[in-house]
Parts: sequence; C-alpha cells; structure tokens
Amino acid sequence: MMTFDAQARITGVTQTWVFDEMFSSYAKQGLPEGADKRPPQADLDKIGNSWVEALADPMSHYFTSITHGKRDVPTGPAQRVRVDWDVATEQMSLSFELPLLEPLALDNRPFVVSVADPTFYVAYSFDGQDAIELLAGPERCQAAYEMPERLDMQTAQRLAAIGPDVTELPADLMAITQMLQHRIVLTCL
Repeated sequence: MMTFDAQARITGVTQTWVFDEMFSSYAKQGLPEGADKRPPQADLDKIGNSWVEALADPMSHYFTSITHGKRDVPTGPAQRVRVDWDVATEQMSLSFELPLLEPLALDNRPFVVSVADPTFYVAYSFDGQDAIELLAGPERCQAAYEMPERLDMQTAQRLAAIGPDVTELPADLMAITQMLQHRIVLTCL
C-alpha cells in the first residue's frame, strides 16, 4: 500500500508479507495458543519487532528499495509493525510501513518499489495487481506490478548449491539476483 498526504504527496509504503505454511509453523514453535488457536498478540509482536530489527540491516534494508526516476528515495525505520496469525490458513504475516523521510510530490518519472532478498536466500511470490493499494492516491496515478525474470536452470542450481555458511554471493550471481526483484511501478500523468 502506498500512502499519500492531503497535498497528494507520497508519504510511505506499507508491505504485508504472508509466509508459507512451513516457515509459519517454524516461527510459531514454542508459542502458547489460546482457545482460538492463536498465539498471544504480545508474543507475535515480539517476533515482529525481532524480524524488523534484523531487516533494518543496511545490507538488506527490509529487502526493499525505492526509487523516483533514477534517484534513491530514503526511508525511515519501519513503523506500525504487526505480526498476525491466520487460523484458517495456518500462516503468519508481517506488516510494516516504511515512511519516506520527506513527503514526495510525484511527477511523470516512475516511483518504483522493488522487493527482493539481495542474496536470494529468501524467495518471494506476489499476489499481483490486486495486492496494490493507493491510500488517498491521486486519480492521475496508476500502479502496476512487474514480475521478476525467471531463473534459468543452471543458475537456479548454482544458487541452490550455496551452503548456509556463505555470507556473500559471487559477483556474477549477485548481479543476476538483482534482476529477480518484484516491482511496483507507480506512474502519475
């Protein structure tokens, strides 16, 4: 979700990540459950704060980069952090807002939000165009989702063979992973 102020300037980007069942089950291990089969919200909040603290590292920066034209758009630390547990799907989700350091008046240059793990350790899928929301966005603005390129089998096998002790990808693989970003492109005419 992209949030705008009364002057039609963009002020922040909110993301909601829904984790697969396997990771969700792992993350929930050891948490007590209430009668409603949900962990206590205080425990979920602790998990969310821990995750966001780790994601704030400059290397990953919440796995998010934001540009306007060719210029990087700086953001503040994540706010409105929330972890939730969906009893029906048995999946955990993480929501957080990245506020822009300064509200940004959009022009005809694209405003792009890219999401990817630069090391390709975490894989993403995206719910597509329906998952994009412009909160109080100007009618002249349209957002579109751009899928990442697909990996060829040889590159996928090379990435899969990298062990957990590797802290940095080889330069050629790092360059390839940069093309694997999910992108939301906002254009305003």
